[in-house]
Amino acid sequence: MRVLTRVTGEFNEAIADCDAARRIEPGDKAIAALKAKAEEERVSATWAFSIDMKIAANEDAEAEGREAPHPRHAIAPRGDLHATRATMRIETFGGVSAELIDDTLTLVHAPCRASPEGRVEVLRPAYLDHRALFCIEEATKRSGFEALSLRGAILGDWGAAFIARGARLEGAGLERLSLIECRLRDEGARSIGTLLARGSKLYEIDLSGNRIGDEGLGALAEGLAANEHLQVLCLSRNRFGNKRMGPIGRAVGAHTALRALDLSHNAVSFAGACHVAEALKTSTSLQRLSLASTKLRADGLYRLAHVAIGHPSLATLDVRGIGLRRADRRKLESRTRYSRLAFLGALSLLARACANGSPLSCA
Repeated sequence: MRVLTRVTGEFNEAIADCDAARRIEPGDKAIAALKAKAEEERVSATWAFSIDMKIAANEDAEAEGREAPHPRHAIAPRGDLHATRATMRIETFGGVSAELIDDTLTLVHAPCRASPEGRVEVLRPAYLDHRALFCIEEATKRSGFEALSLRGAILGDWGAAFIARGARLEGAGLERLSLIECRLRDEGARSIGTLLARGSKLYEIDLSGNRIGDEGLGALAEGLAANEHLQVLCLSRNRFGNKRMGPIGRAVGAHTALRALDLSHNAVSFAGACHVAEALKTSTSLQRLSLASTKLRADGLYRLAHVAIGHPSLATLDVRGIGLRRADRRKLESRTRYSRLAFLGALSLLARACANGSPLSCA
């Protein structure tokens, strides 16, 4: 498998510095030439990154015995009609949210006099090309742009750096960010971590299925520790285990706004559960926690249940998909029977939660 190592965001930072310099010295031709060179190199580097990502995706699929991803899920080749059309719409878009799921682009416009309830525009098929990344970066800088959702686009760390660069600037209005199955990995998670740490307005982030490992989780923990607005963090279906659960647990325990945390479908086991249990001891805001389909067993669940029962805010603890013996299930059921906690795991508890209208998931 090819390992991609790049320093991301350098071109964006250089261009931003040139813009700032031109405001001070508007007549300096050297500054304009420097910006033009940075923009040209950024375009070339983006195309090169696109090729690398496609090759890496095919090599990963071959190593894992899967079908290779659709070629358009990476940055589309030069001259692609559908990518050009989508890019032009993103470039001129002034609405509140953009969603690209597989090959369908949905743009939501804010209410206006002509459309009191807002307007929705759908383009299909639609793909990303290199200019789309620049346009998305510009969109995330706007105060009126509230939500960005991408799924199935092979952005990698390069694309994550573009998005984070725009959204972390002062005045940016992005509140919801969903980058699902975009192959961010550790470097991409590091970019999102810087976005969390720099006073962004984000209250919801979904990074499911991005192959984020322990180092990426550590970078997100650093960002979360410096954040005070985030309410929902979904890290399902990644590749981290217990190594950085200590920092993420401390960040969650100290956070005063986080309501939902999804760590499901990761390699978290007893040691990770202990860190989560410590987080619950100090957290006063967390309402939904998912550790479904992890490597937890009865000892880890007992540790969590001991802290979760009677917790001032926690309402749902999802541990479905975790293998338990019948005796362990009965013991956990007896411990949670008279609590208000919806402990999703034992079949009888799940049935009772449905009957009582309790929430059924952390997502």
